[in-house]
Amino acid sequence: MATTTKKPTSKAKTKTTKAKSPTKKTVAKKAVPKKSTAARTAAPKATAKAVSARTTSPFKRIGVTLHSLRSLNMAAAGLFVLLALVAGYFMNTTSYSLTLGHLAQDDLASRTHTVFAPAIQSVYDVEARWLVVAVLLLSAILPVLYLTRLKDRYAQYVNTTRMLPFRWIDLAVTGALMTEIAALLSGVSDVPTLKLIAGVVVVAAVLGLIAERQNNAVAKPVRSAYITGIVTAVLPWLLIAAYAVATVVYGMVRSPWYVYALYAALLAGLALQARNQRMSLRGANYLVVERNYVAISILTKAAFAIILIAGLAK
Repeated sequence: MATTTKKPTSKAKTKTTKAKSPTKKTVAKKAVPKKSTAARTAAPKATAKAVSARTTSPFKRIGVTLHSLRSLNMAAAGLFVLLALVAGYFMNTTSYSLTLGHLAQDDLASRTHTVFAPAIQSVYDVEARWLVVAVLLLSAILPVLYLTRLKDRYAQYVNTTRMLPFRWIDLAVTGALMTEIAALLSGVSDVPTLKLIAGVVVVAAVLGLIAERQNNAVAKPVRSAYITGIVTAVLPWLLIAAYAVATVVYGMVRSPWYVYALYAALLAGLALQARNQRMSLRGANYLVVERNYVAISILTKAAFAIILIAGLAK
């Protein structure tokens, strides 16, 4: 009897252990989905970080602060003053004649009545080096003001708004002068025509300011003034291109190399400025936008000066 009672007990224990083993397997199986769920939830986060890393500007990754902007403006002011000194000393005395078109009497054709013919009158000769020096010194004024008199207003604009009026004043003045110089080197010597070119560049800068004002505090970007400003900025270059083509076709000669290099530098700067403003309209960090503007200004004006210094060296 004792033997028979022990055998069922061992069977019962065996059944109990067999019954417990599926429970462990079940627990193990249930633990696996929890780990896979955590892995699946972590994957979108990693993907989002990867996407944001690809779409983030390099300026954002290195961190743009007001202090870095001031350092960049300090470097810009120093570089422009240094290039102005170099241009004034190393450039030659090549001068260009500014003319004024008018009508005059054709003495040979005026026999029975007065016959008018187009004529030009030279009004002033200007040396290219002093034009370059003027552009560089004017370009150094705004960075110096950002570091001194306009320091607080500059910080307020870039930190609390999405517009900076002072920048567009600088682009209007220096951009107009650089475009006039490019036109003068291309053969445009008529003073009213040169001033008309400068006026169109000023209008383009004003439209850029209007575009920033329109998009200062809006959710959806307004592109009307931005597109109009780009079209306006391109118009002077159509006139310059006409003179450049006429020089080759009718003059049977090519302009010096530095004239074409000047075209490339100024048009590249114009394209970069337009792209940066487009990024601003899309809602990019305005500290990044301002740093881009300062960097593009430095590169464009430095290239402008270096090209003319090398091309018109003594």
